[in-house]
Amino acid sequence: MRVFTVLVFGLLFVTPRGFAQETKHKAPLVLAWDVMPRTYDPRYAVDANSQYLENLLHCSLIEFTADGQVEKSVAQEWRWLKPTVLEVHIRDDVTFADGSKLSSAEVKATYDFFLEAKPKHPSPRSAAFKNVLAIEAAPRKVIFTLREPDPGFITNMVVGILPRALAKDMMITAEHKVLGCGPFVLESAHLTGLSLRANTQYVLGPQAKSAQVEIKAVKDENTCFLKLQKGEVDITQNAVSLDRLETLSKDYPQLKVLHRPGLNTSYLGFNAEDPVLRNKLVRQAIDVAIDRQAIIKYLLKGMAIPARTLLLPGDKFYNPSLPVLEFNPAKAKVLLDQAGYKPGAEGIRFALTFKTSNNATRTAIAKAIASNLLAVGIKVSVLSLDWGKFKLDVDKGHVQMWGLSWVGFKDPTIYNYAFATSNFPPHGANRGRFSQPALDALFSQAQLSTAEEPRRKIYEEVQKIVAEEAPYVFLYHEDKVAILNKAVEGFQVYADGRYSAMATAHK
Repeated sequence: MRVFTVLVFGLLFVTPRGFAQETKHKAPLVLAWDVMPRTYDPRYAVDANSQYLENLLHCSLIEFTADGQVEKSVAQEWRWLKPTVLEVHIRDDVTFADGSKLSSAEVKATYDFFLEAKPKHPSPRSAAFKNVLAIEAAPRKVIFTLREPDPGFITNMVVGILPRALAKDMMITAEHKVLGCGPFVLESAHLTGLSLRANTQYVLGPQAKSAQVEIKAVKDENTCFLKLQKGEVDITQNAVSLDRLETLSKDYPQLKVLHRPGLNTSYLGFNAEDPVLRNKLVRQAIDVAIDRQAIIKYLLKGMAIPARTLLLPGDKFYNPSLPVLEFNPAKAKVLLDQAGYKPGAEGIRFALTFKTSNNATRTAIAKAIASNLLAVGIKVSVLSLDWGKFKLDVDKGHVQMWGLSWVGFKDPTIYNYAFATSNFPPHGANRGRFSQPALDALFSQAQLSTAEEPRRKIYEEVQKIVAEEAPYVFLYHEDKVAILNKAVEGFQVYADGRYSAMATAHK
């Protein structure tokens, strides 16, 4: 790994925004990622590590807090002029790492890329902007005009903003040495690692306390864990099996574990067109027959919290009045009796197939659920498939039950995408083909409302209906977990896995 000289500042100084900057710490921080980012261009960043790098090198109109809530960044404020017109006011003190000013023209140029009819290099992120009709730039202001109302559009404004000259139809690579407006600058890149240095022009938060950050590609879990023990790696996230975490602090006093509930919801999905599973009482019975706490304790090693809805309990749209979760096999049997499925030979009422990926933990969880359901008279065959085959079967509806997770969502419109009748695949992700007119009506109302309070009331009602109808059984919100060298201070885990806290981390 190439080593760079680090400048050490002996005095405090003040950044343009007014943050007192402490002396930069001499030792570089070393991160371990399983694979290197697929792209260095924020317009094409769809894999997790590319988005994590985007967040370190670039700034965007909005950001997300550690628990996943929207917060201001380059955007100083925003308001809906009408349900299809969003006005965004931007700060006037933001510059790129070379000192050039970031203006509304750079914002427009970056987002205009997604509106091109036939780009030379199409981006998967363009799908998030297909509803945008036009973008207008004015001094310190950008106006987005949408074809149809979309109150959740604000969460799409997280694309890294590029200098105007680069925001054209070209593919940015590491060789371009793009000087972004994020807390770090890319200094070098190769197949097995990246070197970042602190961006001294950064004004959207405190400047990085570590002048140098090294990112190493460590694919193998055992190798990663060994490097952590030796101090060759300082931080890694979700790269070490949960079995190791139980005794890690005791066995390896030089390491520590940080975790928090992640922006993810694991669920058991139902094919609502299946002759058995179309019965709401059957779905409700399965809901109360699953012992979530046992799955969390024994299979997830306590690194999760039970889920009752797609949203996490801390989300501002979460409905706190939802019924308390219960594990109640006796109630499940009563519901199955009411559904007309009495126990037959050996107590079996009917049989189902449960498809899951061939990930060892997911297969173990599927088998635990199958055991729970057998106890109430439902015989379940677990089929573990490779990811491609599994995902194809789910999307095509070739399933009865399946296990998946929603990851990284930031807005309650995830409910529309998952349960609206108009969003059957391939037009959306209503993979269970569940249709409920009352929900569709609420989704239509929510699209027309841009104020937070009316939207909150609508989505509280949505959550109530989904809890009653049980098109999914929500299982748990799994933690994001980081293992750190004990010498590292100032780092915190973000619910979506991003490394925003690298700006405050040091050793």
